[in-house]
Amino acid sequence: FDVLEPVADGFRNFLKMEYTVPAEELMVDRAQLLTLTAPEMTALVGGLRVLETNVGGSKHGVFTDRPGALTTDFFVNLLDMRTDWTPDTADSNLFHGRDRATGEAKWTA
Repeated sequence: FDVLEPVADGFRNFLKMEYTVPAEELMVDRAQLLTLTAPEMTALVGGLRVLETNVGGSKHGVFTDRPGALTTDFFVNLLDMRTDWTPDTADSNLFHGRDRATGEAKWTA
């Protein structure tokens, strides 16, 4: 059954290892396999993040103070201009969101 084990699932924030293909392309490929449109994929990702369905209970991408509640918090906080997103120096698939005014760490993705 090893061949059936997924190597990546962007909807659940899972990447088994580094690949030559970027993680976002693997997620779009999965959405295509599910025949999802771009709006459907967007809604699914946002909904799954606030409902905390990440693999291993990871908090990466859970941009809400009310986890478990189906809200638009994911999109509101992702697009908030008061947040400065910077890549992690050690992990190319990890980003840190910090408050632009205070520098306080707010989110990871």
